[in-house]
Amino acid sequence: MYHYPNYREDDPERVIPVIKAYPLGLIVSRADGQFRASHIPFVVEQGVGGSWRLRGHMDRNNPQLADLDGASVYVVFQAPNAYISPSVYVTRQLPTWNYVAVHVEGRCQVEIPGLGILDDIARLAQESERHEDGWVLDKEDSRVRTLAPLIGRILVEIEQMEGRFKLSQEKSPADRDAATAHLVERVGLSARPLVEDLSFGRKPKVDEALPPTAYGSAMTSTEDVGSTNPDTAVAGFDVSQGLDR
Repeated sequence: MYHYPNYREDDPERVIPVIKAYPLGLIVSRADGQFRASHIPFVVEQGVGGSWRLRGHMDRNNPQLADLDGASVYVVFQAPNAYISPSVYVTRQLPTWNYVAVHVEGRCQVEIPGLGILDDIARLAQESERHEDGWVLDKEDSRVRTLAPLIGRILVEIEQMEGRFKLSQEKSPADRDAATAHLVERVGLSARPLVEDLSFGRKPKVDEALPPTAYGSAMTSTEDVGSTNPDTAVAGFDVSQGLDR
């Protein structure tokens, strides 16, 4: 994966917090000469021997799912990004675009666990609800039990993982501070700890790297739900219309 060395990061202690904070990934695969891509929220977990894995789920009607078992996939997680105007800097500079992203390559495994997929959805919801009185999945709810057979589990064994942190690291401390402050202003204060840690080479603290807006958009966007009917929308899906991934 090409990038300037000072923007690349392969230390899991700096990369994994980005995935946890911005878990909505774009999973890309290729079959029969065609690319396919879907936006999927993932849980990242560590397995035996210290290897990392992504756990997600997808509508069984999504044609991409049929080709994923055993396939090589590429997953991109997009975190804060913003245009940086020359007027932001302390010294004379040219315009650029700063961003935080993570690119993952791995081998995919597909499972059809039936009601077992509710454990995955419950875990994703638990990690996404960032307050004590957050929503908890009721696995006996008839709506989710009707939905479960329609969902496939996706497991991606990570073979290569790289952070792409373009945060004006090559510039003077004053200019880097200015660019970081502007990025935080554009994307929201909740992203400040993560962006500042990555900009200055620190290891993000996981709890500080979890802006609630990131998880909220991953779980409740109308693109995922299909409708805003509160009686049928469950954990990002609409039972009345099925899954749209």
